[in-house]
Amino acid sequence: RSSTRKDFEQLERDHKRAEDTAQRFRDELGQIDAQIDDAVTTEKAAEEALKKAEENRGDRRRAMAASEERVRQAEAARDAAVSAVHDARARAMGRNERLLTMKTLLSRLDRQINEIQVRRDRVVSLGADVEKRLVELGIESEAGKEIRKKAEAESETLAASLVKVRVIHQELVTAVTRVDETLEDTRRRRDSLRSKQGDARLEFESLKLKMQALEGRMRDRYHVALSEIIPVYGEGERPGTEEATRLGELEVLLERMGEVNLAAIEEFEAVEERHVFLVAQREDLLNALADLEQAIEEIDRTSKKLFQETFECVNGHFQALFPRLFRGGEAALILTDPDNLLETGIEMYVSPPGKKVQTVELLSGGEKAMCAIALVFAVFKHRPSPFCLLDEVDAPLDEANIGRFNEVVREIAQTSQVVLVTHNKRTMEIADALYGVTMEESGVSKLVGVRMS
Repeated sequence: RSSTRKDFEQLERDHKRAEDTAQRFRDELGQIDAQIDDAVTTEKAAEEALKKAEENRGDRRRAMAASEERVRQAEAARDAAVSAVHDARARAMGRNERLLTMKTLLSRLDRQINEIQVRRDRVVSLGADVEKRLVELGIESEAGKEIRKKAEAESETLAASLVKVRVIHQELVTAVTRVDETLEDTRRRRDSLRSKQGDARLEFESLKLKMQALEGRMRDRYHVALSEIIPVYGEGERPGTEEATRLGELEVLLERMGEVNLAAIEEFEAVEERHVFLVAQREDLLNALADLEQAIEEIDRTSKKLFQETFECVNGHFQALFPRLFRGGEAALILTDPDNLLETGIEMYVSPPGKKVQTVELLSGGEKAMCAIALVFAVFKHRPSPFCLLDEVDAPLDEANIGRFNEVVREIAQTSQVVLVTHNKRTMEIADALYGVTMEESGVSKLVGVRMS
């Protein structure tokens, strides 16, 4: 049906295009007829103009002959006649040119008329072909209409059949849905039965294991087979609620008591011996802990005493060294937490000459270095050692501070050997011996020592 409809639509489109082409040819033929009529009218006007020109030419020729006769007859009017002849010739030449132009136009019009006639013949022939094609298309259109009618009839039949098929399909879908629902319900029931079957099997296995355990317990405790007791006591009355409750309590008590341990006496003696040993160990640990606490208290008291004495001594040396290094000012070490000497911190408050009391963080680099040197030398004075090693401590100091630093170093050198690592010349001047590394040969280092004394 779809193919037939497409063919019919294609025939209709072809028929429409053929009608449009025929109408276009008719319009063009009308235009050509109008052009031919215009050309014929123009040709008639040209012929009339040509006739008039010929008549005027004959008249002029006759007038020229009369003039020539009059010239021959009247020599006296020769000049005037010659002038008139020249004028007449000029006008005749103009008319001749116009006549040539009209002939040329007439020839061009003849050619255009011939071309238009040829195009007209071609259009007439093409119009005949178009008319013939239109007739053929009309016949094909009629045949297409018949085919279309048959196709529409078949389409209606197929549509009715399709409606029936759809009804049957819907009924089948409904039936399949009902079957699926029934199948799903059956599957759910099957799964439920399988689950119940599994639960029943588990319960059966559990009861079987309980039966086996009960048989084992009867055999172990009472040396009696369960199969022998069931005929005797199995037909008796079932215990009531109170008996069942009491039975449960007794079972709980039995489970708590556990199995009878025949080696309980030996285990008790071993546990008691272990208990006595652990108690003695605990007493020893408690005594040792008490001794340790007493020792820690003694150490804390001694540490506090030594720290207090050391702090006071170092603080005194620091307060004495600071004015020497700074040529004035004040300084002191202060405890941040005097009540807790074991965890307290130490703050350094200094007042260089001309400045207010402030912390070390607010000083310049050289002043910080001098404060650190003062503190180190104060500790060294409190607890001197055989050697004192100073590594580049004078690097941030200027010339004035270097001199004061050297004074303190010479004072410490009276009781200890001082080793200085320095690049400062003034510090080298106070040394008793100099040691350095030189490289006389490239890549070969050599140690050089000089006794300044």
